This record gives sequence, C-alpha cells and structure tokens, in this order.
Amino acid sequence: LGILPSTEEVLQNAGPFGCQIGMGSVAGFAAGVAVRTASTLGLALAGGAFIALQGLQYKGYIQVDWRRVEREMSAMLDSDGDGVLTAKDVGAYWQRATDVLSFGVPGSAGFSLGMAYGVGGTMGKVLAGTAAAALVPTLATSHFYDRSDTFRGAVDQSLPALGEQLRQLGMIG
Repeated sequence: LGILPSTEEVLQNAGPFGCQIGMGSVAGFAAGVAVRTASTLGLALAGGAFIALQGLQYKGYIQVDWRRVEREMSAMLDSDGDGVLTAKDVGAYWQRATDVLSFGVPGSAGFSLGMAYGVGGTMGKVLAGTAAAALVPTLATSHFYDRSDTFRGAVDQSLPALGEQLRQLGMIG
C-alpha cells in the first residue's frame, strides 16, 4: 500500500529495546502456553485423585478429613500469611514465577506480558493488562535514553546506576 512502514523500517525505528521486547514477549508467550498446559494436566490429575479418594471414602475404605486438607493447603498457598487466599497471593506467585523465568532473558520487560497472553483466559488478560501498565515506564525510559542526548545526560548524572544498566543492556542505538 505504501502507507504502512516495511518490517525493516519498524525494526530500525524500534531500536534495540524493541527487538529485545519481541524476544522476551515470544519467550514469555511460549512459557505461558507451557504453564497453561501443565496447569491443565495438574488439575486433571488432582481431579482424578479427588474422585478416587471420594470413591474410596464412600465405600468405607478410607477416611479423609477434607477440612484439615483445606486448612493445610490454604496455609501453604497463603504467601502473605494473612490467613486468607486472595488475588494478592496469586500476584505474589505470578511475580516470583516471572522473575525466575525471565532471569537473564533479553527483553525480559515484555516477558510478563507475553506469558500472560500465553496463559490465556480471563486471568491471562488481567495479568497482561497489569504487565502492560508496568511496561510503559520502562519502554518510555529506554526509548528516551536511546534517542535523546539530553535525557541520557540527565539520567547518567542523576541516576548513574540506571544509566549503567541501560548501557549494559545495549539501550543506545
């Protein structure tokens, strides 16, 4: 059409951070699909175990204290120790998982967003929205650091550690 830029133009203007976000996002999406698949398998196995235990309990072979199981599982999964399983606990586990899985991955800023989309469903959309909101300041900072000598000078002067990290990541085009 001539109106839309070519792939080469997009990649040239995206700078090194745009390319890294692409890799982090793709790696995150792949990890999210793996997490979704493993979760589905894990839930199927847990459901099968529950059915088997209930069947054995119904026939009188075993006795299961489901209240105790619930208490112990809740205590184990309650990451903030407040005694209640909440979205905050899920967020803490999500943050730990993305920290571990994105460690050392180029463009790890896009990893969380890609992983959330890979997980899919409503939870994936909520997590993707959260990751996108957290990603905007990082994108803006790296873009301006790459493109503006004035901004780069101000960052290097007032936040030398941040400037060093951006240089190590190759954020200068």
